[in-house]
Amino acid sequence: MTKIPFTVSARAAILIGRENIANSKGAIIELVKNCYDADSPFCIVKIDNEFAEVPKYLAIEKQDKLIKKGISWNYIKRLYALNSGRYELVNSPRQLIFKAFEKRLRDLVVLYIIDAGDGMTKEIIQKHWMTIGTDNKLQDYMTNSKRVKSGAKGIGRFALDKLGRECRMVTIADPEVYSNLSESDDGIGAVWHVNWADFEKKNITISQVEANLEIIQSGGLMENSNAVDPSFDLVNIAKIVRERSSSEINGLQPSMLNETFSHGTILKISKLHDVWNDNLVKQIFTDLEVLVPPRDTEEFSIHMISRLKPNDYGEVLSSVCDDFDYKLTAKADSDQNVVITIEREEYDTSIIPHDFFERDMVKNSNFANRSVFLTKKYIQHLTFSQLIPSNHDNSLLSEIGPFEFIFYFLKKTTTSVDSARFFYKPITSHTRKEWLDKLGGIKIYRDNFRVRPYGEVNEPAFDWLGLGSRKAASPAGIGKPEGGYRVELENIAGVIKISRLTNLEFVDKSSREGLQETQAFQLLKQIITAVIAKFEEDRSFMARELSKYDNEKFGAEKDLEKADKLAQSILERDRQKNKTNHASSANSNKSDGSPANDEKKSIENQEAVALAHLAESRKETIEKLTSEHKLLRGLASSGILSAALGHDLSKIQGKLQSRSDKLINLLSLKVTKENFDGVEDYENPFVYIDQMKKSDRKISTWLGFSLGFTRKDKRKRKQLFLETYFQQLRSSWFSTLSERGIEFSIDCATNIELRAFEIDFDSVFVNFLTNSLDAFTRPSTKQVPRRIWIKCEEIGNQILIEYRDNGPGISQDILDPEVIFDPMYTTKRDHTGQETGTGLGMWIVRTVVNEYEGNVKLLFNADNDQESGFGLRISIPSKYKVKEATNGL
Repeated sequence: MTKIPFTVSARAAILIGRENIANSKGAIIELVKNCYDADSPFCIVKIDNEFAEVPKYLAIEKQDKLIKKGISWNYIKRLYALNSGRYELVNSPRQLIFKAFEKRLRDLVVLYIIDAGDGMTKEIIQKHWMTIGTDNKLQDYMTNSKRVKSGAKGIGRFALDKLGRECRMVTIADPEVYSNLSESDDGIGAVWHVNWADFEKKNITISQVEANLEIIQSGGLMENSNAVDPSFDLVNIAKIVRERSSSEINGLQPSMLNETFSHGTILKISKLHDVWNDNLVKQIFTDLEVLVPPRDTEEFSIHMISRLKPNDYGEVLSSVCDDFDYKLTAKADSDQNVVITIEREEYDTSIIPHDFFERDMVKNSNFANRSVFLTKKYIQHLTFSQLIPSNHDNSLLSEIGPFEFIFYFLKKTTTSVDSARFFYKPITSHTRKEWLDKLGGIKIYRDNFRVRPYGEVNEPAFDWLGLGSRKAASPAGIGKPEGGYRVELENIAGVIKISRLTNLEFVDKSSREGLQETQAFQLLKQIITAVIAKFEEDRSFMARELSKYDNEKFGAEKDLEKADKLAQSILERDRQKNKTNHASSANSNKSDGSPANDEKKSIENQEAVALAHLAESRKETIEKLTSEHKLLRGLASSGILSAALGHDLSKIQGKLQSRSDKLINLLSLKVTKENFDGVEDYENPFVYIDQMKKSDRKISTWLGFSLGFTRKDKRKRKQLFLETYFQQLRSSWFSTLSERGIEFSIDCATNIELRAFEIDFDSVFVNFLTNSLDAFTRPSTKQVPRRIWIKCEEIGNQILIEYRDNGPGISQDILDPEVIFDPMYTTKRDHTGQETGTGLGMWIVRTVVNEYEGNVKLLFNADNDQESGFGLRISIPSKYKVKEATNGL
């Protein structure tokens, strides 16, 4: 019996490489992983693609460069015409010549993959690099720096064939890793070159295909870098990478280049298969951004340089999600225990009234009561069996192993109705949409590197968990009383972290595109879906309770709004019907003997129209009263201002019998200031004169503001720049606030403006400031630096203005803080307990804001806030931004 060995066709290498790796993006990722496995601190991807596209214009120097690179002058003279010192592509070039020129240019495009890792010896190249399917990474799975190697199948190097027809490699081994290095025949490194076209020859086996190998006897990678290409400039590449990195990379400093590149590997891939234009480069840069999970591999950085767009790329930074509504973290251990942490950032806790938390369902909930809600976080402890209760064999569950799952929910849009009902924080929709479009989906990472194609945007594997069909089967809204809410796939992102060391059942497919569909992997998908369901339970519970609270508190008001809309609809239908009947009557020459139009109306329709007319009449009456309220607000604010100034005026009234300048003139006839040098202040008349000057300035300032408050131009709607308005407000109040030791700060963007009555804003902020002045004089005020601050910003479709002070705030004895907005309600009292306030200030504030279709929300401090005080937020729709002026405005 004769034994014969198997042979492998050279074509098998093509199947393993070019045809088995999905695309160039996947091939680049495989080579980046090799840099990581080589313990390199970085990977540099340089794309020399200056001529990836046929240029429309060709400067003289570029023409010379092309000729030096072997491009025939005949192409240029046939396709370009000299115009103003440069060559311009002709309008209708001959396609045969154009295509040939295009192909020649693309052959000039070259890729370089550079690392400063362990490098390879001649022995390593022969035994491992040249061996297909080697198991060295499977057996030796840890690097010297304790990284878990990302490769295991020994086919990653065939990604080179996917990229181009030729590859040249220069590699220098690290003597600390390969202790047996010497300047013997084996040298310290090598230059390796292969032509992948050799694998396409007919009727040859893989053992008949050979690569060229030259031994390097001395020098580091920096000294030998030109062996990959005579024009290769590693120093310049390091300089570019250093300049475009977000953080300093010590190894790429000029003084450290020889040390950094004493060992490592440079790959040059040429005669590329794909068109490496900027569109492909962008795709690869985006793929590299999600190659590693956020902040988990800070010891390894990726850098990209493109010759075509030299200023557009640099360090590849993983994108961190800081703007989320919900974040869920699930950590599973080897004993099938799962710790789930849910973080809520969707709700603006500072404007949720306290009585919401007194509701039975909320108060008795373990994860929605006030203390939990204000911390915005809670933890659950579960097991695999509790997450997916079934008759699963525990041995199957144990095969899953420990993992970590981080899940984000970001809604892209919201309505003003929902924002008010659910107390949502303002969001920036376009920013969230851009982030989710780029980084959305649930992705798997193994040992800090992404396992494709799970969560790949715009690919079938984006919804590998089947969340889309799950939502379609249960399309319930978030606040539906019966429950059943399922999250929308387009609003989520997530990361599942596994490891080769602890998740042994999660094995790569031979294509490196995904994991094998084992029972353990199927169970992992069920567990992940069950964890997501915990988020859904939390969010739907909160929505149901907030919706019930809103209906109980504002249901009557909403019913009135609906009734008003119904009345308008009835009147409009009646008007349209009357027009139709009038037109029909005008076109008719004779009566058809039918009853009159009013007799045709049903009794129900007549009653509905009558009620609608009544509602319209009441609405007109309300509008007239609203107009009168404008005048009352102005008068009331003047009264408040006068009351606030009264105390100051009474103190200085006796000092204003004569003016300081007149006194100085009279005294100068007899005495001067010098006559009182060395005299005690209480015996110096000039000291008293200085005091009177200060008093004069003070009353002058206040009188100027008081008179300016009722200026005619303030009662006209005009363009109001908020930053300018608040700075003027601070200037007007400066002396009074400074005298009381109060710091007044403004934080307002310069581009926020709206059409408004300035007197309306005066009515609001004069009330706030006088209230703060009063609050700081209360005995209960803490002895801390007194502060008042105003912040305004525009988020989404809302202009938000926050006013705060660090005084004693609203008394804890007031059970319902909203009562301060009621007319005639005041907490200001003198020492005898008599009310001294008008009770109109905060009522005026809410009335003004309501007229701009905005709302006022009190800001409640969390229990752990460093400062107490009073605060509220005014929200005005952006539709009141500046528009073309119309008559009467």
